Amino acid sequence: TRKQSESSASDCTDTLDPKNGPIVELLVTSLSDGIPPGYTTVRSSASSTQVLCIKRERNWSRAWFRPLVTALAVILPDRREFVPPGYCVIRKNSEPANFGTSERVYICYRRSREGNPITDLQFLDPRIGDAIPQDYTVLERTPFSYSACVEKGFLAYRQRLANLETLRPLPLFKSEHPAYFATGGGIVQSSVGKRHVMELRRKVSVLSPASVASRLLESGKLYLQRDEGSWSFDEGSAARGGVDGDSHTRNRSSSYLSEVSSQASSITGTIKTISLYLDYIPHLSTYANSFASNTESQLVPPHKLSLLTPILTALYNQHGGSSHLALEGVTNLLKTSFFDDDIPASVQEMDDRCTMLDVCTQVVCDVAMSARESHFCGCTLFLNLALKKSQSRLNNRTLGYLARFAIFYANFESSSNSNLDHPRAFFQNWFGFLQQNIS
Repeated sequence: TRKQSESSASDCTDTLDPKNGPIVELLVTSLSDGIPPGYTTVRSSASSTQVLCIKRERNWSRAWFRPLVTALAVILPDRREFVPPGYCVIRKNSEPANFGTSERVYICYRRSREGNPITDLQFLDPRIGDAIPQDYTVLERTPFSYSACVEKGFLAYRQRLANLETLRPLPLFKSEHPAYFATGGGIVQSSVGKRHVMELRRKVSVLSPASVASRLLESGKLYLQRDEGSWSFDEGSAARGGVDGDSHTRNRSSSYLSEVSSQASSITGTIKTISLYLDYIPHLSTYANSFASNTESQLVPPHKLSLLTPILTALYNQHGGSSHLALEGVTNLLKTSFFDDDIPASVQEMDDRCTMLDVCTQVVCDVAMSARESHFCGCTLFLNLALKKSQSRLNNRTLGYLARFAIFYANFESSSNSNLDHPRAFFQNWFGFLQQNIS
């Protein structure tokens, strides 16, 4: 029955997940001291005398209400690198754990109540031919672009890209079990719970009045009932356009309609099953047809979502140069009419809906706060153009990301004493927004 199916889906999403849950704590211990209760170890080099331990929150429904590890960085203090703002150093017996051999190497992490949680860590040793696992990215460089070598190897981590799940990536949509969207565009089977980071601490969804379930069911109805000039099933009509046809044509059409109707009913059942696993994820909308009563007309076209998904996913790659290419690509999109429907015509038209421009701005801010100085110019250029194009008409969540990035960048640059033009232009636009909107 319906209640039984809903209860089974609820039980499926609320079970504990000891292997793919988010990481909440990191520490280092000696081999002689043993592993603390509740922690698991990360494989290190054979010659190492210390062990990196991680602690997970095994229930995703509780995870969003506690700080989760959302970013990692490797620093070299002997080369005048410092702990990035908002980060902590992994410690061993209250002292910073040194992972270096000829010089000091520290691993730093950032914890946050919103963001993309890191769900697993692995140590890769190129000397024995370790390859990058699927759905992982390698921490290849330090904040100042030195080699992030940790005990003659590198750290690889898997991250749940929760903010990109609103794009409805096709692999996640096709997943037959509860899963989350991970680094590199992978899908990880996991008991993800019923809460989402985009809906954190909100009793009622303010991003949109429609849930994924209702929209998917609506699409099932549209399959059965097309627009003008196509087949209509509501009155049993067998005509297309104004053609009635003879009895042979009507019989053939009715048999065709019954066959398609049976297929449509099975598709609708599949849609209902899928919606049970995706109705916790908010959806994106636009300001096009913002005064229309039909919510479906305000949804983002699928081809735009398909274009953005690989670009924004590549931004989270720490190894290689794909993140730089993706940043250049999304900046070039900003110079076109791609995001025009995401900008309200006036301040009175603004509300809390989440658009593609909001998601892109949040992702770029998140990437910029991953403490990679090589990304600062590209990220601040994008944010500068986004503030200009939108005239600062972004939702509150996006403005919060911009405020946190401004604080992070000001603290970072005050320590590194760099002097760049794009960040200066970003701060001019940001402080101009504050002067106009805060009395």
